[in-house]
Amino acid sequence: MTPKEYIENIKSRQINSDKEFILDSLTGAIDRLQKAFPRYGSFLMEFVQNADDAKSKSLKINIQEDAIRISNNGNLFSEEDVKSICKVGRSSKTPKDYIGYLGVGFKAVFLISECPEIYSGGFRFKFDKNAWDDPSHTPWQVIPLWINSPQVELSDDYITTFNLPLKEIRLIEKLREEIKPAYLSDRILLFLRNVKEIEITDSSQNYKRKITKSELSKTSDYEVYQIQEYENEVLRNQDRWVIFRSSCSVPQKVREDYVTKEWERGIVDKREVLVAFKLGDEDNLVIERKGTAHIGVFSFLPLKEIPSGLNFLIQADFLTAPGRGELARECLWNNWLAEEIYNLITSKCIPTFLKHEKWKMNFTEVLYSLEGGHELFEYYIKNPIRQSLENTAVLIAEDELPAKANELIKVEKEVRELITDEDLQSLYPGKKIIHNDCKPSSYLKIETLPQDIYSFISSSKSDELIKRKAELKDTEWFLKLFSMFVDKYTHSYFVNYYPRYNVEHDNFWDRMHDFYKPIVLTEDNILAKIDECYTNPKRLKIPEPIKNKFKIVHPELVKDEKFKEFIKRLNEERYHYPPPERKVIRELTEDDIKKVLKEQETVELTPEKWEQLSDSEKIEKIKYLKNLWSTNLLSLKDYNFLTLKGKTGEWLKPDSLVFPKEYKPEHSIEILVEKGLLDIPLKFISPELIEGDSDDEIRKWRKFFEELHVDEIVDSEEKKNKSEKNKIVQRIAILAALQYEKTKKREPKELGESEKLGYDIESKSENDVRYIEVKGTSESSYDIFLTVNEFKTLRDKQDKYFIYVVIDALRNPILYGTQGDRLLQIEDVKIIMPFSKWKDVIDEEFQP
Repeated sequence: MTPKEYIENIKSRQINSDKEFILDSLTGAIDRLQKAFPRYGSFLMEFVQNADDAKSKSLKINIQEDAIRISNNGNLFSEEDVKSICKVGRSSKTPKDYIGYLGVGFKAVFLISECPEIYSGGFRFKFDKNAWDDPSHTPWQVIPLWINSPQVELSDDYITTFNLPLKEIRLIEKLREEIKPAYLSDRILLFLRNVKEIEITDSSQNYKRKITKSELSKTSDYEVYQIQEYENEVLRNQDRWVIFRSSCSVPQKVREDYVTKEWERGIVDKREVLVAFKLGDEDNLVIERKGTAHIGVFSFLPLKEIPSGLNFLIQADFLTAPGRGELARECLWNNWLAEEIYNLITSKCIPTFLKHEKWKMNFTEVLYSLEGGHELFEYYIKNPIRQSLENTAVLIAEDELPAKANELIKVEKEVRELITDEDLQSLYPGKKIIHNDCKPSSYLKIETLPQDIYSFISSSKSDELIKRKAELKDTEWFLKLFSMFVDKYTHSYFVNYYPRYNVEHDNFWDRMHDFYKPIVLTEDNILAKIDECYTNPKRLKIPEPIKNKFKIVHPELVKDEKFKEFIKRLNEERYHYPPPERKVIRELTEDDIKKVLKEQETVELTPEKWEQLSDSEKIEKIKYLKNLWSTNLLSLKDYNFLTLKGKTGEWLKPDSLVFPKEYKPEHSIEILVEKGLLDIPLKFISPELIEGDSDDEIRKWRKFFEELHVDEIVDSEEKKNKSEKNKIVQRIAILAALQYEKTKKREPKELGESEKLGYDIESKSENDVRYIEVKGTSESSYDIFLTVNEFKTLRDKQDKYFIYVVIDALRNPILYGTQGDRLLQIEDVKIIMPFSKWKDVIDEEFQP
């Protein structure tokens, strides 16, 4: 039978079917099938798939003004192929050998064409909607028509051609979108068995796109492919991929599952799964941010790529859910394939990576992925991989051997210079340092030391190391430490890394100047802080009683040039701020020793020794005490025997003294005395200790004396001193009231305690008399409290009765006066009846 006769025979058999039942049903089924394809460009995937199944090496897609022409150089159409394309849901392909076997993929072409033509070998036929009088009731999509006069010029190299006239011209723009990289990815070639090249041309747009795949290398474990993409002959993209594959036997329980049988996989013995990892320019593994399960090319219908959440690509014959846009869930076949992908990764990929000089250094970064993506991959691939990476030896240690994450510690090269292998075993028993080139996933928990020497030395992680080096008397280590500081933290370093380099430089060396941890080795092989160290090049003799007061730097450090430069950086080299006034690690002097001796003598003072001292000696000791107290080296609670010099020259108990104005206290007691507002005899502490001092230094002296109880008379809340304070406040108030009355040309008289009958002052003028009750407070506000006598007098005298309130009495007294009858008009007042009074007039009692 000739090709033409074969076509005519199929046509005759289709037409002669039961028109009313079979043909109508077939027509409806085909229409619905067409609508199942998700995109207009879905048909392109079907032609790619069919070309691969036909063992084609190359595929050409040519976009014309009103048609698309697709050609491949694979096997010619056979009679079985023609019969298959004229059926629905039947194919000449078997599920054992092909993935695209269900026989409906070609029907996607009817989305764009109502007259597709096929030329292959001796066959040339078409499916033409316009050739039928009643196409809505005719399954024209499966009735082939022989082409007597071909209008297509065929190529000798591309022996199978599909010519697809567009049913609407507007579709051309949609199809142009579909051939762009966003939809037709260059990765489409990666998992194809046979097609090595796809060429797309659009003559009217002067556009040509070409995707090629070439095998670069192959071993028994993997293959390396290169995918290149050209646009108008210019190389636009080039990627290399390493592919691992495994042929897996289908378990019996999977083959017997009803979903497997429905998808006609029950007769399949084996299926291949693949994993692809992207390679970088230096042949290293890199993360593929668009990780997908690549099923679009090989499924029943063209599918969108399904995000997996993985950092690499996977390929398998996954079954899809209805709608063909998602993987089928609750499906033993898919679960099994996902498990096989995990097995491929752990049994072949990881062992291969560990043997490769570059791949072993960062494959965990590529394999480890966070939660997200399709739940099938999360459950069967991603989560098991995470657990495997966290609990198996997959990271490379310094000795080039694999180790678990919890067996490693990460130490940057800079800090590594300070840690020997012996240090490591002593400080971190059983741990190894991770290889400097190993880049593990950031989600693998590895103990990490700070990366630079300053951060490391500043952190608690260095404490044990520094202590160990001091115990070992390892002067060479300390020399190296300070040499590293000098070599790294130069002015040039800050110029290179910081915009405000002068400020950052000075801030850094100021921090080192005041560094809070002991990092300097002394001559006694103990550790000391930078600001408590001295050098002793003259070997001055330090008296035994105070020897522990001086931390002398180890002589091996002192004579080292780098350590000398370190001291210079601490004390002198500044570019923005002035150098520190206080110098550290300075040379010990005789004066330093004498000073400490005097301080020691001061600390050992007794009441007897104090009484024997002269005035000048007492002044000197007080200064030493204050310096020791200010550096927290001494508590004043053991020095209650001290006396302080007053302004009169007497040496008095501190709690009997008050601050004069020179000390700038919170109060103004001395000024009030001078103004005649206080006549209680008080003693003021001498200001000679603060002569010429700054305000800040005066404040420190004031705090020192307060701890010795100076000013307690006016500042204490203790009951005894509070009573004295109240007397002073009230006296200031009385004298302020007397002064006020005199300014008003009245003649005030202060009443004695025996004369007081509800008021303090009686003040007369020519025509009037005032009975004045005076209230004083050190606060800025005051609630008036009246005794029984005061309240009775208020009611009796009314407009003759006055209450004067003096607020802020100790600092800046202000007097407010109010007439009695106006006070009686106030309604919102409280009457307080003391319990001690009203309990005596109780008439009844009840306890429920």
